[in-house]
Amino acid sequence: MAGWRERLLSRPGARAQQRGGIQSLAMTPDGRHVITGGGDGLLRIWRLAPWKLLAEIDTYANVVRSVAVTPDGERVVASGHGTVGVWSLRTGEPVTGPLDVHRYMGEWGVAMSVSAALTPDGGRIVTGGGEGKVHVLSVESGRPAGRSFQAHRLVAAVAVTPDGKKIVSTGHEDGRDGVLRVWDLADGSPVGGPVAAHRCFVQGLAVTPDGARAVSGGVDGRMQFTELDGSGTTTGVDVAAHGETVSGIAVAPDSRIVSVGSGGVAHVWDPATPPAAARTFRTESRYLSAVAVSPDGRRFVTASRNTGVLQVWNLPPAPGA
Repeated sequence: MAGWRERLLSRPGARAQQRGGIQSLAMTPDGRHVITGGGDGLLRIWRLAPWKLLAEIDTYANVVRSVAVTPDGERVVASGHGTVGVWSLRTGEPVTGPLDVHRYMGEWGVAMSVSAALTPDGGRIVTGGGEGKVHVLSVESGRPAGRSFQAHRLVAAVAVTPDGKKIVSTGHEDGRDGVLRVWDLADGSPVGGPVAAHRCFVQGLAVTPDGARAVSGGVDGRMQFTELDGSGTTTGVDVAAHGETVSGIAVAPDSRIVSVGSGGVAHVWDPATPPAAARTFRTESRYLSAVAVSPDGRRFVTASRNTGVLQVWNLPPAPGA
C-alpha cells in the first residue's frame, strides 16, 4: 500500500509507519496482529511477519486513548475523549457505542480522555474519566455491569487484576497527582486507603501476572511497585532514564517489565535483578507512547506518538532461562 513501509519481522526493530502519531497499542491473543489507536481517532489493524496494514476503523473520536482486545480476539475496545466503544475485528462494525460515559469537560471545553481496561474474561469494560468516576460496563450491551463510584477528582489510568476481582486506578485528588487506589470490582468498595505512589501525573499502569503488585510510571521518569493487598507498601525504581516521562508499561508472562517513554528508549527489566541489569533498546523515535508484549512473551512492540512508527523487538531470554 502506497505510503506505508514494511520490513520483515525477522530483523529486530523491523518497523512500519502510519500517518499521524500513535496514542495506544494492543496485540491480539494469537500474537499475529497489532491494533493501534491514533490521534486521528482511527483504529488500525496490522499484520505482523511481515508488517501489513489490513484495515482501519473509525471510532468517531478525535483521539484513541486506550485499546484492548477481548480474549477470543473477536472484538476491540477503544476509548477516546469522554467515550468508549466496542468494534468487531472481523467486520469493523460497532458492537457497542461509542458511548458518552464520561461527560466532564476540561478547562479548554473539551471532554477529558477516558482510560479503559477489560476484565480477564472479556465480558466487562472498566473506564475512568476526567470527572473522577469509574464505571463498569457490559461489552455486549454497554449497560452498567457493576457499581459506578467516585475514585479520584480525575482518573488518569485504570487496570484490572488477572483474577478479575480488583480495579486499580491512579489519579488526582486533594491537590496531589499520582495517587493510586485499589477497589473491589464486585461492589466498588475500597481495598485499603489511598497510596501516594507518585508526586506527578501517571501515564503507565499495569498489574503483575500474579496480581500481587501494580506497576506505575510517572512523568518524572520513575516507576513504582505498589502492593495490592491493601497495605499501601510501595517501592520506587529508577530502571533507567526515560527522559521526562514513563508513558507505557507492559508486563510479560514471566513478570519482566517492559517500559517506554519520552526518551525514545525501551527498557526490559526483571524485578528479581538489580535495575542496572535492565536491557535497553534504543528506537528511532523521540517519544514512545505505548508498548505491548506478545502473549507468548517472545516479542514486544513499541509505538511512537510523534512519528507513528511501530517497531517489533525480540524479547531476550530471562536470566537463567
